[in-house]
Parts: sequence; C-alpha cells; structure tokens
Amino acid sequence: HLRFCIISYVDVGTRIDYKDLRKSVVSLFAMPPREDFKGKTILFVRTSGDTRKPCYERVKELGATILCIHPEVNWAAPLVDDWIFCDTEDLEKSMAAVEAYLTAHPHVHLDGVATFDDYGVVLAAKLCDTYGLVGHTLEGVSETRCKHSFREFCAKHGILTPWHALVSCQEELESLDVSNVSFPLVIKPSQGAGSQCVHLAYSKEELHSKVRTLLQVVPKTRDFCHWSAASAVFVLIEEYLDGPEVDIDMLVQGGEVKFSCVSDNFPTKDEYFLERGGLCPSQLSKSIQKELLELADTFIRKRGSSLNGCLHFEAKYTSRGAAPIEVNLRIGGAEVYTFVKNAWGVDLAEEAVRIALGQTITVAKPDAPLRQLLSTNFIPQQAGVLVEQIVDPALYTDPAFVGMTLFYPVGEVIKLPPAAFQYLGWMVGAGSDVNEATANFERLQSYVRHTIKPLADNQSDLADSNTAEVVTA
Repeated sequence: HLRFCIISYVDVGTRIDYKDLRKSVVSLFAMPPREDFKGKTILFVRTSGDTRKPCYERVKELGATILCIHPEVNWAAPLVDDWIFCDTEDLEKSMAAVEAYLTAHPHVHLDGVATFDDYGVVLAAKLCDTYGLVGHTLEGVSETRCKHSFREFCAKHGILTPWHALVSCQEELESLDVSNVSFPLVIKPSQGAGSQCVHLAYSKEELHSKVRTLLQVVPKTRDFCHWSAASAVFVLIEEYLDGPEVDIDMLVQGGEVKFSCVSDNFPTKDEYFLERGGLCPSQLSKSIQKELLELADTFIRKRGSSLNGCLHFEAKYTSRGAAPIEVNLRIGGAEVYTFVKNAWGVDLAEEAVRIALGQTITVAKPDAPLRQLLSTNFIPQQAGVLVEQIVDPALYTDPAFVGMTLFYPVGEVIKLPPAAFQYLGWMVGAGSDVNEATANFERLQSYVRHTIKPLADNQSDLADSNTAEVVTA
C-alpha cells in the first residue's frame, strides 16, 4: 500500500474542494513513471550566471554527468564533472574543441546538448546539427534569434507584424521613408540580447540621431562580436506596439507545445525599456491569455520541428490583437525559472534537458496556480560606485520570500543607459492572490538597501563609457 500526505499552502478558513483534490491525486497515479538521468551525459554550452545554479542542481540531482564548454572554471565547478575550455564566441574553434575532447575520451558518449545562456544558443544548435542530437536547429536559431529575420518570418506566415525596416549605414537611414509611420518608433540592434541598446524615438530628428549613435555603439557590444558572421551593423526600426507586455514560457518538442504559461511584465522604465519585474501568473483575462497562447502556438506550428526545448516568447496584447515581440531560445533570464516552478510546479530546466535527451515529456499543468508571485528588478537610480548593499536576515525567514539574486559586489562601478544596461539584481515574493502578494512585497523590499555613491568629476568617464553592456540573468 502507498501512503502519502498532501501539503497545501492555504489561508485559514479557505474552502477546499475535495472533489478537485481527489481528481488531482488520481491524475498523479495515472502519469507514467519518469526516467532519471543516470548514465546520461549532457554537454552544456556556457554556464550562464549563478542565477542558473538551481537549474544545474536539479540536473545533477537526477543523476546526469555534466560536461561544460566554457572559457574558464567558475561558480559552477562543484556541479560540472568535466570542462572543455574554449572561447565560445569562436564557433569553429569551439566545434574543434568538442571533437578533440570526444576523441581523447572515447568512453564519453554525448546523449544531449543544452544551454541556459543566450550566448550559447548558436553553438548548441550547431553541435546538435553536427552530432544528430535533439535541439533547436541552426536554421531555426538563425531565423528566430535575428530580430529582423523573425519579423520577416512572422509577416510571411500571417502573424501580426508591426511596420519595420532595417538600416546598416547613414545612406540607408537618410533614404528611409517614415512619412506614413506613427511615432514613437522602436530602435534596436537586429542582433541583441535582452533590452540592450533598445531606444524609443519620438521624431524623425531623434530617430536619425539615435540610429547614428547605435551604428557606432553596437560594434563595441558583446552581441556584435558573438555574431561572428556579421560583417556590418544592422539596426532594426519598427512600429511601437501598444498594450500590456507578457512573457510566454513554453516547452516545445517535435513542433508541439507541451507546456505554456503567461506572465505579466510591469511597464518598462523610461525610453530604454529597462525591465521592472512582473506577475506570475498573468492577471489578464482568460480570453486574452487564450489569444496570446494561440499566438505562440501558431508560431511554433509554422516553425515545425526546427525548435525543440524551452522558449521564452515575448509578446503584447495590442489594440489589433496579440502580437509577438521576440523569442529567446532558452529558459528566460532573471526570475523566470523561479516564477514558473513556484507558480505552476514545472521545472523548466529539468524538462528542457529531458527534451535534449530525447525523452518524451508530459507536463501536467494544474488547473490553478499554486501561488501568486510578484517580482522586481533592482534598477540603479544613478551612476557611481556601489558602496553599500545590505540585506536584513529577516528577509530569508519571511514566509512571502521566494528568491533573490544580487549581481554585483560592493565596490562595483554602476553605469546607466546608454553607457550600460545594468540591474543590481532581482527578487520574487508571493501571496495567495495579487493583492496579498503586492502587500507582502512592500515588506520584502524594505529588507534590501543599495547605496550608490556618485563618482568624482575626475572619475566620471568610468560611468560614461560608450561600451554598452547588459546584465539580465
């Protein structure tokens, strides 16, 4: 006989529908037993930041042997069984390094390739294509990750697409006709991560000024170097989409969406689209969420089997309906993993690795979320030196606290856009509903304090560097 107990986080006096509870328990027994990862070797492309530590811990817990191709040993050392050291920005050298490792270790059999890092997506796809493993194809990555190609793909397949244009030089900018386009317009690198170098232009003059600046700044960014095949800078100019912005986190296998959920993004901060945090699950109406999920599902069906894994689909619900913004071909950054695991009980890292290993996944999404979550990004209010970062120990014992990551140590020079697109960290809190979560979060935020001291006049160049950088996860 199997005995079990059910632990549920509900307020005193909450009415429990035991028929639904019994239905949920019965469904657990109906699910097929899940394979562990014992005897499986997975190669991760880049470790990403230590926000990803819980992801690797879950993969190790299930028994996988973890290899990692990365430039150097870092925080993930206790979780990685062996390293392949290489500059992963160089695709050809990285491919050669993996082949050399496998030749020198003939007993090692790669069962899968995965990445939690945006800068590992292209190499992971190339490795999957080369070794016949399950994952995003290189074609799928190229046509989705490049923002202009993504727009063209959506337009070709009847997916709502804003007006957009691509320029790579001053001459193309001067000849661009925007007389029939409404301002503001969004300006961003066609190749880029997160909200790096994204701007709003409210007039033709401002458009020209900001595009000229981007054409100079983008070559200094990491993303431009990452796209080694890029011989020119391409700036995407597009119509600004109105309406609330959401994230749709998905698990995709064989051209089929196996799991998806919608989270709300708080309105972005100022013209640089700095992300402020959000709510999981979404508070939009069920009908709007349904339309947004159908949008994402349509995109996946049009892409066919070229995408396999976890996707972070960014969209808006506009006055014309659901419209895509862009798609990140890995687990969303910052609090996304924490959001989905704590709101829906789904471990995106585990399921993404199952897909990479070729295991058929079945995700049982509950009818209602487990908790209402709310997050914030700590956005610096001024440039300077981070001289104080205090966390009250009471934060970690507060029942509403879910998780937090701080990116920088005391002493770090902090910059503001457009010199850099930085966050000091993020935090997630919870409640039984959005009102309780919001009230709890006010308390949680009081436990954390950052102090930034402005630089002296003779140091101001440190905070005004034209080399843009971004921290999003």
